[in-house]
Amino acid sequence: MLYLGLCLVARLMYPSALYPAPHGAAPRLPSTWSEVSLGTNESPVVAVRRRGARGAPTVVWFHGNAEVCEDQVSRGDHFAAQGIGFVAMEYRGYGKVGMLTPSEAGIYADAETLVKHLEAEVRDADGGGSLVLVGYSLGSAIAAEMAARGHGARVALVAPFTSMHNMGRKFAPFLPISILMTERYDTLSKAPAIHQAAIVFHGEHDELVPFGMGKAVAAALPNARFSPVAAAGHAGIFTTSPSALAELDAFVAAAR
Repeated sequence: MLYLGLCLVARLMYPSALYPAPHGAAPRLPSTWSEVSLGTNESPVVAVRRRGARGAPTVVWFHGNAEVCEDQVSRGDHFAAQGIGFVAMEYRGYGKVGMLTPSEAGIYADAETLVKHLEAEVRDADGGGSLVLVGYSLGSAIAAEMAARGHGARVALVAPFTSMHNMGRKFAPFLPISILMTERYDTLSKAPAIHQAAIVFHGEHDELVPFGMGKAVAAALPNARFSPVAAAGHAGIFTTSPSALAELDAFVAAAR
């Protein structure tokens, strides 16, 4: 009876652990940035962007948990200094779309709405550039899903997990995770369908997502390079390692 009660509590509580949206006002968006608003009033899709040079690639960044899209401004400014565009999508349940309930299916739908909009811009523009999908942590699963659906010219996964069920088993091996968790985010199973050029970064000292998961995801991708980042944990991979950031820059620039 106690075990059943524990399972019930886990089933009810895991969504808040999976989607820990930060509270409080989001950082102010600089004047060099703009907001993208798509979707409907009932189901808005929101992103922030900084445009790049004509014909340059655009990075579409899917952030990690406990972040909002405005937290990615410094990343976007970094790419903008190279003439590369940058778009960071917000997740339902977070930031400006905090009124919506987050879900795997809903976030995928929002991401595809945004990516299709950006692809249409590229098609309509004279000399429009390619899209490079980049996902960090939770965002890695979203970038992988978009790539598996055929979007993006290239994809970079940063600190990816194999699946959310495997992450659940890591933290609660005594619970029937496959029954309790409806959200799968199963990157490993969809990796063989991702044929775009790919790169996977993972910190060798990642304290949250096991290093072996990143290695397994990279091995399952048909056209991937695995880039282990020495001395890096789960956060700050690119601030810890300037060489990893340079490698990401070169990977993005190659999409021109």
